[in-house]
Amino acid sequence: MTVEKKDNYTYIISGDKINIIELKKKIGTYMDDNLIFNCENIVLDNSEIDEILELSNMHKKNSVSFVLINNKLSIDDIDENLIIAPTIIEAEDIISMENLERELGF
Repeated sequence: MTVEKKDNYTYIISGDKINIIELKKKIGTYMDDNLIFNCENIVLDNSEIDEILELSNMHKKNSVSFVLINNKLSIDDIDENLIIAPTIIEAEDIISMENLERELGF
């Protein structure tokens, strides 16, 4: 798992599989940052999705964004509160839109 600080978000890239305990530790360090978590080619099970949703909800409570990059998930199979994108470009666009919404008070 690697972490890269960008201008307006923190980018976490998973390895070949997700270690939820390690992910929680890493994300805990960046709770006040907009976050993009890239696990694009990993098939996630329901418990992993639930854990990621919990992390996403904690970010939203801090008024920051959390976007999951994954091209194996179907929007129909996940909670509507978990924001997913298939690529980094779309994830960055979502972060930008949510930042704008917060600035406008939505």
